[in-house]
Amino acid sequence: MAEWSRFPSSHGKFAFSEGLKRALSAALPYKHGVAALRILADAKGPLKNRIQDLCDDLSWAVMALRRSSPSGDIESQPEKEDFFAVGQVTVRLPLDWRPLPLLALLLSFIPWGLPLLLLVDALLQKRVSSAFILTAVIVTSLLSEFILKPLIGEPRPSTSACRTDDGKLLPGMPSGHVMICQSLLTFYMLEAVRHHLLSAVIVSLLLMPAMPWARWYNGDHSAKQVALTFIMATVIGLIDYVAFLLFFVDSWASETEKVLLAEVASLPSPSGGRTLP
Repeated sequence: MAEWSRFPSSHGKFAFSEGLKRALSAALPYKHGVAALRILADAKGPLKNRIQDLCDDLSWAVMALRRSSPSGDIESQPEKEDFFAVGQVTVRLPLDWRPLPLLALLLSFIPWGLPLLLLVDALLQKRVSSAFILTAVIVTSLLSEFILKPLIGEPRPSTSACRTDDGKLLPGMPSGHVMICQSLLTFYMLEAVRHHLLSAVIVSLLLMPAMPWARWYNGDHSAKQVALTFIMATVIGLIDYVAFLLFFVDSWASETEKVLLAEVASLPSPSGGRTLP
């Protein structure tokens, strides 16, 4: 408001038609512009002069908004009261109940539940792999949020509600959501390959594009950001899996597997002795 409030309410240098043209072309839909022209055709005297002043003021206001808009396009700037961020996920009101927008929104909240599922599995099933990958997820998230994002400093697209209190877009490279999901899927896909579980491999591959698409479609990251994060997370998932094989794979075997291995090891060898001393 301060940008155009310094201008007087009437600008003599603007002809009536010019002020109307600027105002209608910049701010009014076509049907409203036609209605305004019909009203002006019947207006006379002081009323016509007052409408001219209003059109001039509107023209100045629109130009000021365009100058203050980063993209120069008012229509492309979302209104603050129409959206907000929850867990770095943009929620727009009213909610769009069409399948794709709703799917993108729901998928964007999944990474917040994955650590809890891993924790429950690690505690109840005593599964070392879940404890390991949970630790890897936490380390990866801290690396992304507190080191990579501030270091790269690439802002999110203007369609995102993830902003500071003064409206500045938060960094969006890399995408934490994509980083978590892709590194997890890479880890479990490689584990499925090791155990020759073809169906699990196929499911993992089919799920991989879901989170990058959701974050891009929901407007929280650009296509470049999710694509580069996808590559980074795949490498991180590979590193996590190699580290798991080197240091934890023996501990990961379930109690049933350990019993079976012990029984196999105790079977007599063809020479009459046992397989293992």
